[in-house]
Amino acid sequence: VRIREAYLSIGSKVKMGEVEMAFEPIDEKIRVEPAETTKYGSIVGQNVRMRQIFHILDRIATSSATVIIEGETGTGKEVVARTIHNKSNRSKGPFIVFDCSAVPENLIESELFGHEKGAFTGAARTRKGLFEMAHRGTLFLDEMGELSLELQPKLLRVLESREVRPVGSNKSTPVDVRVVAATNRDLADEVKRGRFREDLFYRLSVVRLNLPPLRERKDDLGLLVDHLLTREQGNRTFDGHRRITNIAAPALRALEAYDWPGNVRELANVIERACSFCQGSTIEIEDLPEHIAGRVSTNVEEEPTGPHPSTLHVPSKLNELGFKDAKETWLSAFEKDYIESLLEKNEYNISSAAREADIDRKYFRKLMKKYGIETP
Repeated sequence: VRIREAYLSIGSKVKMGEVEMAFEPIDEKIRVEPAETTKYGSIVGQNVRMRQIFHILDRIATSSATVIIEGETGTGKEVVARTIHNKSNRSKGPFIVFDCSAVPENLIESELFGHEKGAFTGAARTRKGLFEMAHRGTLFLDEMGELSLELQPKLLRVLESREVRPVGSNKSTPVDVRVVAATNRDLADEVKRGRFREDLFYRLSVVRLNLPPLRERKDDLGLLVDHLLTREQGNRTFDGHRRITNIAAPALRALEAYDWPGNVRELANVIERACSFCQGSTIEIEDLPEHIAGRVSTNVEEEPTGPHPSTLHVPSKLNELGFKDAKETWLSAFEKDYIESLLEKNEYNISSAAREADIDRKYFRKLMKKYGIETP
């Protein structure tokens, strides 16, 4: 028996003569230098994590390697996938999107691989699958974590062999397709829980990107707003000639105070709404939705909910730092004092403190861990 290719699971051992080799993954992360640009294709960001992603995208542009994009809903996974396609050698080929969560499980195999006439009830004619339709292009598989364990080995077989066999057929067809997958789940954790195949996970993770949520890249808000305003001007005309080009400082502060559970997609919707309400060339705080605008108080006598300015442990010598570093240092001091203050006020009940802060409990715990805050 001659074996050309075989999948090695973690811990597998291969013996060649007197030498025994064990397959173990390397846990250490490779340092990725951030790109100098703040825009890559239609993606913008000055945040270090985003610029690191730009650097990776630039390196893989001409590759055909499979890519898995992880990130919360609304972080821009499809935008990144389209950018990968547009920057690749396949840019003139098709870019096809398939949402694994939007199609009934019993139809997914037919959608992806096609079917022969009469293969099942309702198959009145032969139909090409998305892999064949994406030939010499890119197939974007969204919500990959929703794919059933029954279908996962069939997808793996196509990725390994680069051939598809339509449902009801005994013949395979070669396909030349780059696969980019996306998920809002932690697939490594899904593998540990037995809900996602380890071999498919590693086959998809040739390049693995993790998009940060908007709450972790708030330094990009100004850049994103400018980008979205430019896009809105291209999509719509406001009062014929009026152009909306700016956002007022109080309005931007309100955006910065919000945690954006819907991420960039939610921000885009908020900016579109604000443009509809805006009466001049600048978005004012009154143009924002109440649940966002209400986070910035205009009443100087209003009682603050966090630590009083006089008790905030502001680091000394801020004026010796650059603006960005000084802002980050001051913000870290505020976050630490704010979390400690709310915990003390709520008798160290994390759920109550997170609810009062109006942030997700998991994110609240993450902030506690970030600043080494523990409950007594």
